[in-house]
Amino acid sequence: MIVIFDVADASFQFYNEKEWIETLDVWSQELAEDGIETDDMYEIVDLIFGEEAYVEHVPEGYQHVFFNMDIDDFEFYRDYQFKDAINEIIWQTGKSLEDLLEEYDDLAAIVQDVTNGDLYYEAI
Repeated sequence: MIVIFDVADASFQFYNEKEWIETLDVWSQELAEDGIETDDMYEIVDLIFGEEAYVEHVPEGYQHVFFNMDIDDFEFYRDYQFKDAINEIIWQTGKSLEDLLEEYDDLAAIVQDVTNGDLYYEAI
């Protein structure tokens, strides 16, 4: 599985292997029409999105992803690791998860707000 984090709209896009190969092929063709030849996925994403997106392979067996704006990188967690990570974020508020979920639409909104936009979250 592949994940792209688009900084412009703070969204995650996930691709299975088949979807990713098809998407890379389309993007490669678009770039080739502009005279740019490359098969490196990182370079293709940079050329398509500019500096506004990051791409990475999702390690097998991971269910959660953060994008950390401070270091411009992904952080992947398994369920058992995620509990500690999210509890640390929730602890900063001094509130319970139940109270926060009454205030926010979802866990992603809590993470984004509590970290002042430094972390973005999505379940895989």
